[in-house]
Amino acid sequence: ANGHPWDAILADPPYTKEDAAHYTCGASVLPDPNKLLRDCLNIVKPHGRVGMLHYILPRPPKTAKFVAAVMVLVGFNNRARVYSVFERLD
Repeated sequence: ANGHPWDAILADPPYTKEDAAHYTCGASVLPDPNKLLRDCLNIVKPHGRVGMLHYILPRPPKTAKFVAAVMVLVGFNNRARVYSVFERLD
């Protein structure tokens, strides 16, 4: 679609301010997962998908639908995360 160059986006932001502090940009610019999802959905083509890895399962806006959620484990004594997928509607 014109103006929407991406079929899909994968977002894997820092999960907490403590995590974000380890990145060059720092914790002051930690994105809110719900806003990040909305921003990504605005960029993908209609029926494009956004996948996000986070501790939070964000709520999709009315312009999108929830497709799936899968728990992600990366070994013992680590926090579980959710890989969630959303689809932009027309």
